[in-house]
Amino acid sequence: MTRVSTCWILVTFLVISATSDLSAQPSLRMTDASAPPGGTVDVAVLVDNPGAGIDGWSFGVCHSAAELTLLSAASGATTSTVNCGMPPFFEMIDLHADGFTMTVVVD
Repeated sequence: MTRVSTCWILVTFLVISATSDLSAQPSLRMTDASAPPGGTVDVAVLVDNPGAGIDGWSFGVCHSAAELTLLSAASGATTSTVNCGMPPFFEMIDLHADGFTMTVVVD
């Protein structure tokens, strides 16, 4: 089994939060995955916010287009209810040959 190596770069990670508590900073991480050559794999990008509510976020993930092909990118279940049980006010996912960007404004 060949390990799928992704080079991801945090283009922008902007979290607008109602708190200034430095001990409760949000974090961004990706799950680890592997597949044989020609296989497919799902990788989740997760934002953890231990502090107050998030008003919005934006980030980008990139990879080597020579090694990987991005098939799709979609919001998770939590994003669809982030605005007091409703979808966010604005959400955009842009796919690129070498990655994707996501921008969300909650309210």
